[in-house]
Amino acid sequence: MWLKTYLIITGVGALVALTMPWLVIIGSFLIIPGLILASMPTAFIYGVAFALFRLLIGSFLSGVPLNVMSGAATLALFWTIPQPGLAWARGMLASLKEPDIQASAPIALKGDILLARPFEGRCDALCAALLKTPGVTSVRVQTLRGHSNTYRVVPGSTPGKRSTVIGHGLLEERRYDASDPLAPQRALEAEWNLMMSEGKALLQSDDAPEPDFTIAIEDGPAVPDSKPRPGGVDWSLEPSAPHRKALTITDAGEQVLLRQSILSIFAPAAPLLIGTSGRIENFRFGWARRRLGDGRMYAGVPVNRLLLDHTSVSRGVNMEAAKTRTREELARALDDPRKPVSDPTFALANQWMDSFRANDQPLGESDRRLLVRILEDPRVRSSDGLWAIIKQVDGDSADLRRLAARRYLAAPDKKEARHWINALAGLPVGAYADPLPEERAILADPAVSRFATGLIKRQGDRGVDAVPDLLRLLREYSVYDPGKYGFSDLTAATDAVRSGFRRIGPAASFAGSEIEQLLASPGLEYRYKTLGQEEWDTLLVVLGKPVETLTKPENRSGTDASYRERVAQRAAKPYDPRRD
Repeated sequence: MWLKTYLIITGVGALVALTMPWLVIIGSFLIIPGLILASMPTAFIYGVAFALFRLLIGSFLSGVPLNVMSGAATLALFWTIPQPGLAWARGMLASLKEPDIQASAPIALKGDILLARPFEGRCDALCAALLKTPGVTSVRVQTLRGHSNTYRVVPGSTPGKRSTVIGHGLLEERRYDASDPLAPQRALEAEWNLMMSEGKALLQSDDAPEPDFTIAIEDGPAVPDSKPRPGGVDWSLEPSAPHRKALTITDAGEQVLLRQSILSIFAPAAPLLIGTSGRIENFRFGWARRRLGDGRMYAGVPVNRLLLDHTSVSRGVNMEAAKTRTREELARALDDPRKPVSDPTFALANQWMDSFRANDQPLGESDRRLLVRILEDPRVRSSDGLWAIIKQVDGDSADLRRLAARRYLAAPDKKEARHWINALAGLPVGAYADPLPEERAILADPAVSRFATGLIKRQGDRGVDAVPDLLRLLREYSVYDPGKYGFSDLTAATDAVRSGFRRIGPAASFAGSEIEQLLASPGLEYRYKTLGQEEWDTLLVVLGKPVETLTKPENRSGTDASYRERVAQRAAKPYDPRRD
């Protein structure tokens, strides 16, 4: 009777799990229900086998011996079924295994290098490091599909197709610096740009010189052109195709100088079980598999570490020396009006400005002068590092604000140029107390101001004098057509107005009623109710609206009381530009 009950329960559970696997996913959030439901298919097939063995040997045994023998026979059956596949998998791994080889001395890379790998045909960090290695003349990057590009660093006057890198070199392991974790990468980029500024260019061609050294990186099937076995992966008792991860370095004579590899294969587990695989979108059941081979699950070959330890590949950079040279070359380029905008030296501006990220000292006078020259020179096209250096500016900053505003006004594409003016929102408190004519010109036109969110936020420095301008902007943004001007851009602009009012605080309470009316207008209602009601309600409470009159947004959990308490707590906190 107990066995019949067991089979009914596990059979129904197995049917539910196999036909509706999404229930297993839901149950997994509660842990125990998910584990129970996922185990039902295995429990059922083991129960069926147990019942069959009881039936077969029931005429010879009974009671406890019958159950013990039936259980042992069931385990033996499910242990035996996957053994042929496991034996085949072990034999395949043994036949494919190649011994690891460690170089007895550092490998002096030189000449033409073939970099063969299953991904990325562009010149990345490893390609750049090889090109910077003394003695290396070219790097041919070849992917599995046979496509290849050959890269060379040549004099700038050399004819041919120019290219760019997507990485700048390899770094040796060093202690993590939380204050400026990107400093080593920034120094590598500066070193590369300095090399390019010395009359060099990166040339890309499709020729294929005979390699003096081959660096082969593998991460794929160990047997070429292997395909999935018939019967599918989930319910097939055959092992999967073997997988190899490896780094191999050979010379022109194809002698292996260095090799490290990891071989693996997946085969049905013993004893045989029904397991799960996939993610939420493709969750499914199948025979549970175990990994056979080298290393642990997800183990990888440390390619960069092996190259740095066993070859002469260029590594690291003297960060202080790179910073000093970056500043010198950048200043020299800014002094030379003959240098074209395409000169790579001007890209050094980003590395130099970003190098102040971890600096806690006010900007020195000479560095401030260089910053002014960067802002006023249109040949510096990117403002990426401006956010870092502007935080170190102390004292009067009207000249910097004026240059940034002029640059923004002169730009034909305001969206692309917005960072030049928005980065200056990091200036000290009170920096925008006296508006400049150029800033007034930006705020006067909503089509121009909607991207200058940093400038709008800092209008709060003016106190109540800024209220008319902020109200006017909010009115103008409320009647803009999101389809014409971009919904996200307008949302950012209205949020900047809110931040400006929040900076002013209770002194702007006389504007509260009009703000509330504008938030109910068709142009702002959705942004208020769906995207930022708590933030706007916090502002309204700061401006004097009774918190008891607030109602919780429909898309928020909790009660009206908890919502009001949260808003009241936020409104009681001092203004924080990162939060408000």
